[in-house]
Amino acid sequence: MKTASELFSGQVKRSEGVTFINNTFSKIASILMTNVYPNLYNEIVAQGEILSTNLFCLYLNEIGRPSTLVDALDYMITDNRGEPDFMAISTRLHAMKKNLTDKHIVVTQGFLCRDAEGQISNLGRGGSDYSAAILAMF
Repeated sequence: MKTASELFSGQVKRSEGVTFINNTFSKIASILMTNVYPNLYNEIVAQGEILSTNLFCLYLNEIGRPSTLVDALDYMITDNRGEPDFMAISTRLHAMKKNLTDKHIVVTQGFLCRDAEGQISNLGRGGSDYSAAILAMF
């Protein structure tokens, strides 16, 4: 909460930031209270990356830099070997691209993905390099 109050100068973005922080910590509490998550570690670790990118995007918009968050969990998919599935990624990004303008800064997470079963996972060591290269082509 301290970060949100120091980061945002305007009440609207500060309120959005605080709401997002509260929702994120509520989600973490829910994950911890439910033993049915097969991927507990990845689910929790992902929340930090999701939180920071959302706050960053809100901040860019507040300072007049139009930005759009493109959630890595919506496009970054790995195959059965844990390697990026470039065909699936390309298809998903192509569908997302039509909703963006050239004036927007695209913000995304660096190492998050979904595995072949659709579970939250991570790209492992060097995974952010994949994300950066894929978005550069985007």
